[in-house]
Amino acid sequence: MKKIFKILSYLLLALIAAFLILAATQPNDKTIERSITIKAPQNEVFYQISNFKNWPNWSPWIAKDPSVKLTYKGIDGQVGSSYHWLSDDSGEGEMTGSKLANGALDYTLEFIKPWKGHAEGLLKTEDLGNGETKVTWSMTSHNSFPMRAMGFMLEKFVGNDFETGLGLLKKYAETHPSGLQMSDVVEKELPSQTYATLRKTVSFAEIQKFSTEAFTLLAAAAGDRMSGTASTFYYTWNDTTHTTDMAPAFPVNGADPVKGALMVTIPQSHVCMIAYKGGYSGLGKAHEILGQYAAQKAKKINVVLEEYISGPANQTDSNKWVTNINYLVD
Repeated sequence: MKKIFKILSYLLLALIAAFLILAATQPNDKTIERSITIKAPQNEVFYQISNFKNWPNWSPWIAKDPSVKLTYKGIDGQVGSSYHWLSDDSGEGEMTGSKLANGALDYTLEFIKPWKGHAEGLLKTEDLGNGETKVTWSMTSHNSFPMRAMGFMLEKFVGNDFETGLGLLKKYAETHPSGLQMSDVVEKELPSQTYATLRKTVSFAEIQKFSTEAFTLLAAAAGDRMSGTASTFYYTWNDTTHTTDMAPAFPVNGADPVKGALMVTIPQSHVCMIAYKGGYSGLGKAHEILGQYAAQKAKKINVVLEEYISGPANQTDSNKWVTNINYLVD
């Protein structure tokens, strides 16, 4: 009996030594990555990814544990929004969107139960043309010694989850196309209106920051002269340089100057318009349809005006946001 116990002790020590050696040879950071091609437009795929309330449509973890309790914080589809999960099977944790730019979502994961941990993930979309989108899902975990030895297990289990999730995303996106159609475009006359604006050429990544700052400054300066909803003029949109010449704006009464603002008066104009419902990350589909409509009708686009009828200032559920997208045309 003592001999057997001695042998078992040696085996245990050998296993511990092997585990420590394996841990010592593994990097602190472990990255897992998987990709898939989806037959759906980039903006529709990215809308599923960037809005956490859409994740139940395709998340591999929710599919495995449909009883999980989900709660959401922040404005869905915007930086800083998050969802918290809790269940007996999946434990507890929180995912937060840390960056949204150029068709990519960066997020952080905080694991709370049954163990504590931190990871950073990225879901990136790439327009392949012909209505196809490549999606790459990657995650980097930060493991201290001796948990670095678990890296090979992460590759297997997390990698399998990514493959499952991307497959579910592909199935959902390809079978649930956007409801917007060319028939949703309305041609009408936009009345003459004066706007207080702040105009600047910014990178796509800076749009949200500049818009927030500009709307805050304009609202304070215009005060009770504001006569309508927040809007934005887009004069150019360059997919090569990833920049736009834009001007957040408020319609105002009268043509007198507003301190610090550039005053712009738009004469009565003919517009092609779509009333889009949903989070801003899905606006691309509406713009795509309007662009196609204008091309088919041989209409020259002069400027684009987005009017935020309902948005984050008065509605926390992004699925209920309404944006009128107007293409001012000849």
